[in-house]
Amino acid sequence: MKKLYLVIFTFFTLAGAKAQLNNAKFKKISPINNGAPQNTVQSGCDSLNLPVPAKWGIAYYTFNSGAGFVTGNNNYSTEQAQFFNASAKNDSYISEALLGFGLAKTPTATKTVAVKIYDGSTGGPGEIIGIQNITMQTIMTDVAAHHYTDVKFSPAIELPLTKKFFISVDFSSLALSAGDSLTLFSSLVDSATDGWTLLNAANGGYWDTYYNVYSSAQSTADWGLYIHPLLSTGQTCNSLPVHLLSFSAASMGKNISLNWKVAQETGLKEYQVERAADGINFSTSGSVPATNFSTEHSYSFTDFNVYSSGTVYYRLKQVDLDGKVTYSNVISLAFKNDGFGIKVVNPFKGAVEIQVNSPSAEKMQGVIYDMLGRKIVTTQQVLSPGQNSISIQAGTLPKGVYILNVIVGKTTYKYKIIN
Repeated sequence: MKKLYLVIFTFFTLAGAKAQLNNAKFKKISPINNGAPQNTVQSGCDSLNLPVPAKWGIAYYTFNSGAGFVTGNNNYSTEQAQFFNASAKNDSYISEALLGFGLAKTPTATKTVAVKIYDGSTGGPGEIIGIQNITMQTIMTDVAAHHYTDVKFSPAIELPLTKKFFISVDFSSLALSAGDSLTLFSSLVDSATDGWTLLNAANGGYWDTYYNVYSSAQSTADWGLYIHPLLSTGQTCNSLPVHLLSFSAASMGKNISLNWKVAQETGLKEYQVERAADGINFSTSGSVPATNFSTEHSYSFTDFNVYSSGTVYYRLKQVDLDGKVTYSNVISLAFKNDGFGIKVVNPFKGAVEIQVNSPSAEKMQGVIYDMLGRKIVTTQQVLSPGQNSISIQAGTLPKGVYILNVIVGKTTYKYKIIN
């Protein structure tokens, strides 16, 4: 028997066919875990659809009350999304998303599911502006604990200018034949809006609303998914009483100079400068006391005698007077002890800005590739000894993720950049 959940839907029907709810017995079945996951919204973030509107209810449905469940890799529908309009918010970033999974199982817990952010400015899902993978093990652990799965985007995803976007769950990596299963909680029929589905995936796919695809004489078939973005004014939720305006690094021989600019600083104790060789395992290089000026002002810190022949990573640990902490975005610097260093401003808008510290005159080439490996933009320049400011014009590039290669001599430095 075929079972349908209003969550991660799967329909083994002909591509392009419209599902009619009156073609089979449509029966509500009890949700798993006695209702929706626990609300784990962090303070300091704005959320959408949380708390869940009372009219939503919570359910998933089955045809003909058959046993078992369906999900996974099929040709008709492999991705489900929810539309959001944050134009009334002051926030600029999506820092996290809470996903209300109702059931999850797989014999291969290392399998990953992609959570995608799409630009929604044109009415439907447009360019992908962010992706974060989560493992089935994480989802299964959260389902067992009756918790939302908290997906963190690092760095946070900048909202489109319209502040209209979609968050989707792509389960094309799963297969029913392999014993995989995944469901998202949904609203009751006709109690929510803005749910979308990706159809005919085997032939390239196209997006449409649940209403257009599944409406019938019995129901207008309007549903919403338990997907909740957490929006922030900066890179993280739980922002401390400081507005971090910029954060940069530059090499000076064997030393690295860190500089940051802040505003509206109150109740802050100090900044701890943390460094990592892998971007994950950070240790403290030093600290700078906070002045707590409300106006814009700058700080600097020099990390002396950095012994590295590759990329180094930095972040600021902001500690307030109550002991609470938060972290800045992570910045990277391709560093050599010969004094050569590169700083790339990321994300970029219109142009990719690069600061290069070169100990001598060198030929430099900058090349931008898309994620398919196609060369998009190329520039060449002769570096002068000392600091060089380079701007690679990229204003025509659509929003998305790209690879930047900076080639100096026989050495290539690679960066993932986001437009």
